[in-house]
Parts: sequence; C-alpha cells; structure tokens
Amino acid sequence: MVYNMIMKRKIILIFLIFVGISICPTFVLAGYDFYVDADASSEGDGSKDDPFEEIEDALKKGGKEIFVKNGTYKENITLSKNVKIKGESESKTIISGKVTMEDSTTIENLTIKSGGVSVGKGNNVKIDGVTITGAGTGIETEGSGKLKVLNSNISENGKGMYIQKDKDIEIRSSTVSNNGEEGIDIRQNVDGIISGNKIKGNDESGIEVIAGGSELKISGNTLQNNGASGIAIQYYKSADKIGALRVYDNIISSNKNHGITCKNPSGGSPGGSYWTESVDMGANKIFSNKDGEFAPFCKFSDDTANAAIKTEDQLKQEKLVEEKAEQESLKKKEEEENRLILEEEEKAKLKEEALQTERLELEKQERIERDKEKQLKVEDLYLDFLNQDESNNILKKEIENRSKIKSFFIGTDYKKLDQLSEQVLTYNKKIVEIKELKQQINGEEILAQEQIILKINEIESKKAIFKEFVSTEMNKFSLFGWILNLFKRS
Repeated sequence: MVYNMIMKRKIILIFLIFVGISICPTFVLAGYDFYVDADASSEGDGSKDDPFEEIEDALKKGGKEIFVKNGTYKENITLSKNVKIKGESESKTIISGKVTMEDSTTIENLTIKSGGVSVGKGNNVKIDGVTITGAGTGIETEGSGKLKVLNSNISENGKGMYIQKDKDIEIRSSTVSNNGEEGIDIRQNVDGIISGNKIKGNDESGIEVIAGGSELKISGNTLQNNGASGIAIQYYKSADKIGALRVYDNIISSNKNHGITCKNPSGGSPGGSYWTESVDMGANKIFSNKDGEFAPFCKFSDDTANAAIKTEDQLKQEKLVEEKAEQESLKKKEEEENRLILEEEEKAKLKEEALQTERLELEKQERIERDKEKQLKVEDLYLDFLNQDESNNILKKEIENRSKIKSFFIGTDYKKLDQLSEQVLTYNKKIVEIKELKQQINGEEILAQEQIILKINEIESKKAIFKEFVSTEMNKFSLFGWILNLFKRS
C-alpha cells in the first residue's frame, strides 16, 4: 500500500516536471542574447520567436551568448572575445565550415564539419561537448593561452589536434579517434592535463609530444589500436630541455608499434638518461602492443620501467601523499585567492567611500556657490529697491512741499502722485522675486535667511508707507474737487 502511494507520487512529480518544461521552454533557452535557426526567415531579429538564419548575423550584432538550433550552417565564423555559442544538440546542430576562436570564447553542444577549429596565439578557449570531423586538422592552436577540450569527439580528420608550442591544455573525457595522422600532436613547452580520454584507431601515434620544456600529466586515458605507438615522446635539438611528463593510470594496448616509444626526428643525441629524467610513469596497463611495452631507444631505467606498470595498490600510498599535497596546495591557493578578494573588496569599499565623500563635498560646494549667486541677486534687487526708494522719497517730499494754496484750490500734485503710485507697485514684484530666491537657497546659513527676511519686511514696510501716503493725498480736500463733486451729484 505504502509502496503504491510512493510510486503514484513519483509519477505525478515526473508528469508535472514534463508539463512545466513543455509549457515554459525558457528553462532550456533562457539567458541568450540571440537565437539562430537555419530554417528561420532571413529577416529575423535574433529573438527566440524570430531567430536569425545564420550564426554570422548574431555575431555581427555583437551577441555574446548565442543559442543555435538544430540544422546545418554552411559558414565560416570567427568568435570575437567573450563570445559563447551553444547548440541545441551535439549531433544535429552542424556548422559546415571553419570556426576561429579568439580569447575567452566557448563552443558547446554542436558538430563542426570540414573546417575544424583554429585558436590563435594567446587565446584562452573552451570546447565542450563538440564533435569535430572531416577537417585537415580537427583543432589547431598557436602560441600561448589555454585550450580546454571537454566531453568532445575529434574523429576522422587529417590530424586530430595540433598543439603548437607554449600552449596550456586541458583535454578531458573526450574521444580522439580514426584520424589520418596523430590523434594529438603536441609541440614543445606545452603544459597541462590529458585525462580520461579514449584515443584510438588513429593512423599514427595516439599522442605524440615533444618532451623539451613540457609539463604534462597524461592520466586515465585509453590508447588503443593506433597505427604507430600509443604514446610517442620526441626529442628535438632545438628543444633539448628535460621534460616533465607524468604518465599514470593509462591503458595502452593493441597499438601497431610500441606502447610507449621515444624518437629524435631532427637527429642529435638526447643522452642516455634524457627519457628517464623527462618521463615519470606509474600504474599503467601496457599490453598486447605489437613491438612491446617500450621502445629500446627510450633507455628507461629499470625503476622507471617497473614503476610504469605498477598496480594501483602498489602506488596507492604514493598517490595518497600526492593528493594530500595537491589538496594542501589548492587549499593554500584558495585561501590566498580569498585573502586577495577580501583585500580588493576592502580597497573598493574605501575607494567608494572616498568617492562618496568627495561627491558630497562637491555637491555642498556647488550648493554654496548657487546660494551665493542667489544671495547676490537678492542684494542686487535690494540695492535697486534702495535706489528706487530714495527716488520715491524725493517724489514724496515734492508732493508734500506743494504750496498749500495750490493744494487747497486745485488739490495735490496728481501727476506726481500717479508716478509715485506706479513706482510703489514695482515693490510687489521685488518682494515676490526675493521670496522666490529665498526658497531656492538650500544652504544652512541661517543668518543669510534672516537678513533676506529683514529686507523683505523693509520693502513691505516701505510699500505700506507709500500706499498710505498715496491714499491720504488722494482723499485730501480741495475746492476744485469739491465743486467737481457737486456737479457730479447734480
């Protein structure tokens, strides 16, 4: 009963997940700048619902994250810096042409036919879940930088991979098979890891590497049925440094020459101990190779030859010590990285605080300058008022000094009184302007605000005095005015 209930719940959960993915495919396709579909219209805008027809269209638009749907794309493309292309499925998303990868680029989950992959000098690239077939060279690199190849299938090319000098490599969990020359051809001064790969059926050696200056860990690989040797280690006069090749935990079998061979294609003598000093081996299974385990030319010491085929149990303790040392190293590296990150974060925080303080101070200074400008405008308006007030006082005195006889018979000097009245009206405008400026002053200068208030009060007081004066003068008795009013009444 309980078992049946659990099974029913599992079935319902699986059904709900399936429906969710069907209804909302953005689970699968979210987060891309552009989409490409070989069956799309040539007028597409690169969106999920209206994708581009060609990958080049998305690259020209500056896309950094590009999703390519199943189909065949007959085009040569160049991935500029930081571009990532992901196919819908490794076997059905096919680029028929050459792919050139610049720095910090990635290709995932697709097939490249006929053109292969080219990686320039100094570029760090990642190839993950990619089938490369039918090219002169499946993957070709130049110079420094890092090549990372994961979960990929490099098959039926002229040469599987050609890794030129000074490159760092990481080749894991991939198949390199049935290529017309070497599976992986590695020049001098190449560092990195080749691990967990199936390297088989290539017409020449599975791995061919120039030992000089190279630091490589070749571990956990299966090298079988290759047309020459499983691993061919080479010496060149132009690259005569001792190498550091660690060959561990590999299965090397059924190759047409030796399991491991040593060669000097350019001539010269590497010295009797060169190969022993350059190669460290252990826990490999080397058997059924036509010409034997090791080529005599390698002149491996007995200890080296014996260590090469020790069992895992025999090397277990050594490996544990090595792993512990590696873990300690990684721990120290992680601690150092975390310390540096914290330092950078603290520096960034202090820098941001300094910038914030600087911004606040700058805003304060700008506010003070704006307030000063507005205070100057207030002063200009006030000076204009004082000048006008002086003129108005003169006009007021002239009206007051009018002869009493004229005032009695004719009345006050109405012309000057009208002039004074008009002048007093301008006081209102100055009061409004000064009040507006006062509102715009945001500073903390309380004294300045109080002074502006005093100026406003002074202008309003003067205005009131003049208005009262004008009103009084207009209402004064005059004989002419009295007679005029009599006529108006009659």
